[in-house]
Amino acid sequence: MFALPLSLPPRILLLGAGPDAAPVVDFAARLNWKVTLVDHRPAYADATHFPSAERVVQARPEELLNVVDPSHFHAAVVMSHHLPSDLSYLRALAATSVPYIGLLGPAVRRERLLADLESDADKIRRRLHAPVGLPIGGRTPESIALAIIAEIHAFVYVGDERALQLARGAEVPLQTTARALAPTRSA
Repeated sequence: MFALPLSLPPRILLLGAGPDAAPVVDFAARLNWKVTLVDHRPAYADATHFPSAERVVQARPEELLNVVDPSHFHAAVVMSHHLPSDLSYLRALAATSVPYIGLLGPAVRRERLLADLESDADKIRRRLHAPVGLPIGGRTPESIALAIIAEIHAFVYVGDERALQLARGAEVPLQTTARALAPTRSA
């Protein structure tokens, strides 16, 4: 008997639906990943801007845990470009077990947000990938989206430690088998 293990596609939570979120959704959809987008701005949280997204939700950052169940997600990426919103998203994610949390922006911004999180910073520090994305170069929204999706792909299918080593530019041998990290609860 031939058996092929099946796993559900990764579920990604994007927090911020600005114009640079569109290529992230598009790349994820090409991989058959399921993306939920959340933004507090009505002009951005428009499902017509993200036809490949599974769900687009308009909600304030502090309402995040009331509008989505974070236990269904393999990864969350905070990318609203709005410091108070990103702080609220990170605070909400600190109360979850989402295994991968990406944060868009430079290291200085990350450190400021972690300082503002106070005790909640310790709850996300080991899961936080900031700046989010593998260092593959490029400055366009599409190249940044590719870097983000590549890092999440490495995290989900290869494992956390290898993804971190890749992000730091280390040469790591490829594994012959891929392993998918399951979300904390079945999706």
